[in-house]
Amino acid sequence: MEQLQIKINHQLHAIRFKWLRWLSTPIIFPLLAFLLAVSLIGCSGSAEDTLVGYDWVYPDMDNAMGAWKFSSDGTFNYSTTAFGGMTRTGTWKDVGDSKVELDYDDGGTGKLEITSSTTFKVGSTTYNRY
Repeated sequence: MEQLQIKINHQLHAIRFKWLRWLSTPIIFPLLAFLLAVSLIGCSGSAEDTLVGYDWVYPDMDNAMGAWKFSSDGTFNYSTTAFGGMTRTGTWKDVGDSKVELDYDDGGTGKLEITSSTTFKVGSTTYNRY
């Protein structure tokens, strides 16, 4: 029984050694390092790819209290039913790291954070893509 366990241990050691040797080949190790870096950093595309061409609403499409629409020319339109209703327009700029600067035509500024390909936040409010 003990010899069987020793034999199994030697076989496992040989398999681990072959695996490590395969990982250290000039092509595989850099490829795995690159894939790990991409997964840690994220590769979600630009803000334009995420925002433009969709309706963004809060809390949902059936009961929208707030809605955003972004255009590829860097402009946006925001409407809300809160406080009797209001519409604001302005320009947006991708500043990287899933962050977008908002410059309202009425002089205000704001920030938007893309939290996934289907959600973003302005302040503590999360808007959903439709």
